[in-house]
Amino acid sequence: MLVEARVQGMALYGPETAGHFPHPELGFVQATLLELRLADGGTVQVSAAQDDDRRSLWPRFVAGDRHLLADRGEGTFRTRPMPEFPTGDIARIRIELGTEADLRTLRLTIGKREGLLRAGEVYENRDGTLTSPIRTGAHSSSSMPNVT
Repeated sequence: MLVEARVQGMALYGPETAGHFPHPELGFVQATLLELRLADGGTVQVSAAQDDDRRSLWPRFVAGDRHLLADRGEGTFRTRPMPEFPTGDIARIRIELGTEADLRTLRLTIGKREGLLRAGEVYENRDGTLTSPIRTGAHSSSSMPNVT
């Protein structure tokens, strides 16, 4: 059972001392690490990696004392609780692999909601819209890892 999520987010744009982060209502977070805390005391961290143009997710179990801590939220990176991520019993886990067997997408069905983690990166267009060139056949707004 998933009881809490924490995220180390990365600013979408802005100076290193005052980055601009997406609001939770936008439906995604551009993250470098997502931490999922389980009812049995276990913790799963999902980090993002990039190798040239290929991006992938790296889930791993970590020791209970290796949790992300909340910070002041200044600069390019910010760590915070993520109450918008679904919690409860995980009913289903689905994965999608890339062409080189890299983990591209991780879908967690939790209750009637879905937590979607997708390897990619968000770019701001000149008109202020956000896009991601994730190779899924279409452009979509997503993040690194994308969390919806």
